[in-house]
Amino acid sequence: MQAIEHLFDELAREFNMTAAHEPLMLSLQRPSQACTTNDTKPVSSDAITSANQIEPRASANQIEPQENFQRLIVSTSFWALSVKGMEGTVDCFLLPSTELTNLPNAETASRSKLRLTYDERTKVWNMDTLPVSESELNTLCRSLLKDLIVRSQGDYDLLPDSTRLVWNGLSLTRSVRSLVAEKHTLMQKIVDQQEAILNMVARDLHDAVLGNVMLLERSLSSEKGMDRQEMCAILAQIGASLRDVCHDLYPRDLKDIGLAPLLAELCSSFFKRTGVECRFEEKGEMPELSDEVLLHVFRIAQECFNNISKHANATLVECSVVVNEGLFTLTIKDNGQGILDGNRPAMPKESEGKSVPSKDGRGTSIIKERAELIDCIYPCRVRVESEEGKGTALFLEIMFASKETT
Repeated sequence: MQAIEHLFDELAREFNMTAAHEPLMLSLQRPSQACTTNDTKPVSSDAITSANQIEPRASANQIEPQENFQRLIVSTSFWALSVKGMEGTVDCFLLPSTELTNLPNAETASRSKLRLTYDERTKVWNMDTLPVSESELNTLCRSLLKDLIVRSQGDYDLLPDSTRLVWNGLSLTRSVRSLVAEKHTLMQKIVDQQEAILNMVARDLHDAVLGNVMLLERSLSSEKGMDRQEMCAILAQIGASLRDVCHDLYPRDLKDIGLAPLLAELCSSFFKRTGVECRFEEKGEMPELSDEVLLHVFRIAQECFNNISKHANATLVECSVVVNEGLFTLTIKDNGQGILDGNRPAMPKESEGKSVPSKDGRGTSIIKERAELIDCIYPCRVRVESEEGKGTALFLEIMFASKETT
């Protein structure tokens, strides 16, 4: 039963991603072992979600109190597939969803679609005395699900237009609620990022500026003090620190000098701050991307350098920008320790589209969100390749309409 439940769960998720009408979406229910007359409710529109598991309330009117069995129900708003598993036997029945309230009486022989029996001698499942392999069981389950969907689609097509409008209205209401929830999540992300920026500014000002200001204050208040040259050197250092903070908050030169010079400056700043050798290379003519996209690319590069300085233990970092035939590629490589198993995110090392692995949770989120924002304007892909002890490489690819293709 567990294998069948897992298979139906995967098939239901796969179908629900493409279902055009809410009444046809598949729902998974797992009632209690003792099926009752009143404990299994018909599927309502609110219950039609992707592979939900429902534990019904207990009932005193048990029809089969002595039977020890498990039950799984896969249903739409029109038809239901009841899978009943007992010791050595699995039965599948196809019946109208309206009869889910009276399952024992509804599961008649005429509605039986499949019976599997377990052979203790051969340790295999049989259908009509014929052994069934795992792949054949997969095919049988898909066939049952197809029959369920086809019958439900036929009933849906017979609905009056007025009833369909009601269904669509309910679906629209749920969609609006979902959008409101997404908006709330987005607002919370914005607030969290604002708090992170404030913390970063406070930390940088405290570490790079406040110490020098206090040193000047002590010097000016003492009798001996420091000479003019030393004071000018400290003031110059304070000014440089403040410029770095302002530049990290917003690279105002992005519009004036372009992305490539700023990336080269980012490499130079990284070398001064960490002592790690950092090389920059540019090939091809930079495309005329929007300021919004250029800023996202710059922020992704910033986050990569932050991750390298925190986690990589690298001695060399290479950053390159290559533009060729309508494809912009930003590559940032290091020769550090790679993504260690202890820090490895629950994603593959190579990731298509918007799933972006990183070396820490916050960096993963920032890079992923920036890539998703770029993808709203240009087709975008991010890949991360890493091998323990041999470094990590990030590839950001953006497709744009080049002059040759227009």
